[in-house]
Amino acid sequence: MNYTIAETYELPSEGKIYSQTVDPLIKLSSMQTQHELRRLNRTDRPLKTMADIIDDCMVDKCGISSYDMCISDYQFLLHKIRTVTYGPEYKCTTTCPLCGEQNNSVVNLDEIKITKYSEEFKRYYHLNCPKLKIGYHSTFKRLECLTIFK
Repeated sequence: MNYTIAETYELPSEGKIYSQTVDPLIKLSSMQTQHELRRLNRTDRPLKTMADIIDDCMVDKCGISSYDMCISDYQFLLHKIRTVTYGPEYKCTTTCPLCGEQNNSVVNLDEIKITKYSEEFKRYYHLNCPKLKIGYHSTFKRLECLTIFK
């Protein structure tokens, strides 16, 4: 095991929306220097790069790459990997474009309300594409494929 800190979280989808078996309990380790360097490098595929980092930080594989997860699970893991690595406090500075005044605030990422899976959400995760004549779950890989056919 090559990590300092690890925390276990449950995916908002509870793993129920995928066609294959997905363990909803994800144990994430903190990012390492190599991950930070990859995250900061310029790339044409930043979502794929971050998904690879998330996958590397999964202590136990869950049965699916984070790149193939629905967007809500992917974003949830992004927040949690940040929390495991740097802590839950996220410092923000905003600047008013009119007067230039700066506002500093701190957001506690652990206090963000998470909406868990319910049967009602199924209709949002499955899309039908008349151009490709297929149905699919809303993942980054499939959304990127759609941009090719525009």
